[in-house]
Amino acid sequence: MSVMSLLALLVYGVVIFSASAAAFMALRRGDRPGDLPHWIAAAAIFTGLAVMRLLDGEERFRELARGMIQLAGRYEDRAILQLPLALVVLAAIIGLAWLFFRQWRRTRHGSRARLVLLSRFALLGLVPLYALRLVSLHQVDRLFYSGPVRLNWVLEGLICLAVGLTAGVYAWSKRRVPSSRRYR
Repeated sequence: MSVMSLLALLVYGVVIFSASAAAFMALRRGDRPGDLPHWIAAAAIFTGLAVMRLLDGEERFRELARGMIQLAGRYEDRAILQLPLALVVLAAIIGLAWLFFRQWRRTRHGSRARLVLLSRFALLGLVPLYALRLVSLHQVDRLFYSGPVRLNWVLEGLICLAVGLTAGVYAWSKRRVPSSRRYR
């Protein structure tokens, strides 16, 4: 296992801990409907990512897809399949960004609801990131994996940071709210 995989597992562990703490505080103090399931889902998603990283699931999936394309005799033409998929993923990223900013403006400034919103969209950002990595279009791969600091690492790190920090701030802020006061 590479150093980067070990570092990723450590980061995932911190995010799992933060999301679990946020879920515990949401359960303990009572909150808006949806916050508790969100934090539970965040912890579960990062647990799944950790297991996938331990089992090298992403690479196994990529090898399986490569083998299927080779078996179909389309390996040399794979960009014909990859390009439309990558464009759909890029369109999804643009749509998610538009939806996020629209909802962000509607959410009360400084509220815990903004923490959950930011965390929710960061988690949604994992979908196109992993989709682009799995599609493995040469031009995207070159962008993601070239250089000493890879864009892939930066994007995944920012997502982890967003989810981990929002969960930590949520848990910390819920700690100070009296248990008789409901979250609005």
